[in-house]
Amino acid sequence: MRGRVLAGFKAPDASGARRPGLLLGAPALSLVEAPSDAMVRYAAPFLEYGYVVVLETDDGTLIVLAGLAQLAVSAGAPVARGELLGLLGGRNLEVEEYVMLPDADAGAGALETLYIEVRHGGGPVDPAPWFAGENG
Repeated sequence: MRGRVLAGFKAPDASGARRPGLLLGAPALSLVEAPSDAMVRYAAPFLEYGYVVVLETDDGTLIVLAGLAQLAVSAGAPVARGELLGLLGGRNLEVEEYVMLPDADAGAGALETLYIEVRHGGGPVDPAPWFAGENG
């Protein structure tokens, strides 16, 4: 998924809360892919966060991805780096709808959000390196 960082690691979000992860914005129905080879430890709805996927890498690192609208994996399944985990929310406009609507109504600029948290050694670590360059 290619997205824009809306709130960085431990940076205050719009409400002023500092969270130990990244909040990314991306177009509706963006594909969310595994950042690393891992085992899916959890893949289900969780509170108001939509679908949540928790991955565990060979070294015990946990990667939490929250805010998906559709899942393509299930708990207990191994995943390879780049494998589809699910989709962000939103709706796919029919071609006729998209052509006839002004940009603002066609979803141009509208972003869905994905929260990413990485935990290693008992605490949170900056997720950015997992999703940049060679890792994402």
